[in-house]
Amino acid sequence: MSESVASATNRILALELYIKAILIAVPLPVPMKHDLLELFAVVPEWMRTSVTRKFDEATKADPKRICARVDTAFQLKGVHTEVNFPRESVVLDPSLISLLERNKDGFANSRYLFENARWEEVAVYRYEHPRLALICKILCETLEEELGDHPLDYKRAFSF
Repeated sequence: MSESVASATNRILALELYIKAILIAVPLPVPMKHDLLELFAVVPEWMRTSVTRKFDEATKADPKRICARVDTAFQLKGVHTEVNFPRESVVLDPSLISLLERNKDGFANSRYLFENARWEEVAVYRYEHPRLALICKILCETLEEELGDHPLDYKRAFSF
């Protein structure tokens, strides 16, 4: 579980930081919050439209892979409780706005997993790794385009 939670926490934090970096590059004031939906709403409309279009195109190109998710159960302590993960017959809305809505508090929820846990209660968390990775990639590329020939001579040292 720890690898899945750490990976999701880092992805969600990266997503937040990409949005904030874009706001700095544009330049716009950066809200001091973690809510992904509220942060994305501050991004200029033309850029939100472009990012959303790229996200939609990528999810349509590979819908099975991009819909993967990991459900994780967490129990602070106590009597072991059997968890039956619900088999959803409802397909999650694949739109970017819905993804941000479902994960808007993801960083705080994952980061404070142990603090928010209730004794002997089982909490279930859903991590949409491929979609989160995809939007991070798109936002990183958008930021690079926005920076263009920035005097800091930025060069990405990693690949997606």
